[in-house]
Amino acid sequence: MPHYVIAERYTDQWKALPFDTDGGLGIPVFEDEERAQGFIQANWESLGPGWESKLLWANQLAYVLERYAAEEGVHLVVLDPPPAPVAQLVGVQEVEVVEIGQFVSLLRDHYGL
Repeated sequence: MPHYVIAERYTDQWKALPFDTDGGLGIPVFEDEERAQGFIQANWESLGPGWESKLLWANQLAYVLERYAAEEGVHLVVLDPPPAPVAQLVGVQEVEVVEIGQFVSLLRDHYGL
């Protein structure tokens, strides 16, 4: 099953979008592209151009999340946040947040990685 992250494209690579949650930095992960696109549209004013939804398979997502945890200080996954500005999500709306290590373990167990 594919997942989607919000990513900014550079010349030959991309970088995922972490944002500050009540518990620290988190990367939003979406189950479908429509929801990811809605999140981009809701945050267009603060993000600006260049952001897109990036399809990742479970093994790719696990790799990206582990890299961000090790190198960028991101420790959380925000699961399917609603299409609302980030400022309205933090401390206002209930969003499901999981530690990266737990989420990666779930991916590995579920998909046999």
